[in-house]
Amino acid sequence: MRIGIDCRELSSQRSTPAGVAMYIHSLVRALMELPGSNEFVFFVRPGSSEKLNEVQQPNVTVVECPEEHPRMWWHWKLARFFDRFHCDVIHGTAGSLPLTFYGPSAVTIHDLAIYEHPEWFPDGQAFSTRVVIPSTLKRADQLIAVSHSTQDQLHRIFPFTKRKTRMIYEGGPTDPLESDFGKQTIRPSVTELLNSSLPYLLFVGTLEPRKNIVQLVAAFDQLLDRHPDFRNIQLVIAGAWGWKSDAIRRAVVDANWGSQIRVLGYVSHTEKWQLLKHATIVTYPSLWEGFGLPILEAFRARVPVITSSVSSMPEVGGKGALYVDPANLEELIQSMENLLDSSRLREKLVNAQSQRLTSFSWKTAALETMKVYQSVARKHRK
Repeated sequence: MRIGIDCRELSSQRSTPAGVAMYIHSLVRALMELPGSNEFVFFVRPGSSEKLNEVQQPNVTVVECPEEHPRMWWHWKLARFFDRFHCDVIHGTAGSLPLTFYGPSAVTIHDLAIYEHPEWFPDGQAFSTRVVIPSTLKRADQLIAVSHSTQDQLHRIFPFTKRKTRMIYEGGPTDPLESDFGKQTIRPSVTELLNSSLPYLLFVGTLEPRKNIVQLVAAFDQLLDRHPDFRNIQLVIAGAWGWKSDAIRRAVVDANWGSQIRVLGYVSHTEKWQLLKHATIVTYPSLWEGFGLPILEAFRARVPVITSSVSSMPEVGGKGALYVDPANLEELIQSMENLLDSSRLREKLVNAQSQRLTSFSWKTAALETMKVYQSVARKHRK
């Protein structure tokens, strides 16, 4: 079987993949470790072939796609480009297919929050939400949802997808020592923080509206207002600046305890794992997640987690996290107080995390995804 996988999301100039790119990177590695005589064609953006150097094998072809363009003709051009390789299945890993592609396909749906909360996303998404995504969902032979929450959301918004959706969890976080990511250097600013031995609450993720960072800053500010004995604690915010982030910048600047808030910007894989290992608590009060990999990353580092009681987060975190209503400021403050005050509660959460991590495996994800590929290929051979 010849399997084509859309890996264009790996093209980021950053050395460490995140979000959908991390899904692609981890899935590709796991697929390559499965037995069988399959051929793989990995489609990347121009100049991005090196992103897949570690999976180069005789049965792998890495090809650079045409330059992207917002016009309709580019969809036609990319579809014809995919057709040229005569794949038994094309996997659209980022939720879409070229508009004029009608070949055998499977598409992964990470989340559809943009339909219910467009205010969380960049402006100018109408063509994608009204044309590209609905068309993709109709043409795809099989759809993969990364959680039951995402599957429920997909079926709620697009009921016709029920007949062709399969839920396949993502795997757990990549060990920093298992790839070149673990060999990255640590910046002096991060080293200084780690060497300070001061306790800190940690947020890791892209700085964008749905991550609820303004609420997190407000909760931290009030926590320190109420508890003088907590005023040696810092809030560390690690992640690249995303869209519509002006409110986050203002919240940090205006905070009463802004001197205790450290905004690190983008962090490498190595920096992220060092920050996780030394954190007192990971705070992830996101308003919506399709899966919520940062929760499992905190579990891997054996750090207590505060996260949200909505979408996929309770599904992923199980008994290993403390849950709050992300819109309830007082709940978030109270959860911080409870975890900081109780070593017993912190220990209880950490003890539950190891068992929860066993539910998420990239090998299992790869095996289940391969079954989807085989199903699509059989359908088109008839």
